[in-house]
Amino acid sequence: MLDSWSPSRFNQASGFTLVEILVVLIIVSVMSGIVVTSLPSSFQNSDFDEESLRLKTVIELIREESLTRASEYGLNTDKDNYSFFVYNEIEQNWTQLNTKPYAEHKLGYGILLKTTIEDNELILTDEEDEESSVPNAPRILLLSSGEMTPFEITIALGRDKTRTLVSDGYSELAWQDELDEKKGRKSASRR
Repeated sequence: MLDSWSPSRFNQASGFTLVEILVVLIIVSVMSGIVVTSLPSSFQNSDFDEESLRLKTVIELIREESLTRASEYGLNTDKDNYSFFVYNEIEQNWTQLNTKPYAEHKLGYGILLKTTIEDNELILTDEEDEESSVPNAPRILLLSSGEMTPFEITIALGRDKTRTLVSDGYSELAWQDELDEKKGRKSASRR
């Protein structure tokens, strides 16, 4: 029994060396650095997807609202935000909506919009606003008849990730990539 507690037993090497511990610490720090640097792009991608879905959904909602309330609505876009308006027939002016979900919405960091109306890229200047005959007149109209101004709104995260929301003025809103995919399937089935 005394042999198991002999001092020579404690002199034997057990555990990890300092070099082994340092190697493990270096590996862990490199791996955590990789994870941390990839986090912002993951968050931005989810923000991009959320913003894309929100844009389409809110435009569809306001279009339905224009049909049910028999009111004229409008949409203005800027490079990093968009807002909705309602036409007041009595005062003959456009009033910006401030109730959710139609209140002015600022896009997430790094997400930008580019709007093309009836095949013309929309470039906003202060002079245009002064020349407008109706104050706050929106560029895209959503009419009580169900029609809307034909447009393409491209939402982009940097140069690599973009989606384009398309309206021909009569049909349902659609993403350009989904339309292209449907056309590709139709042409493949005709062959």
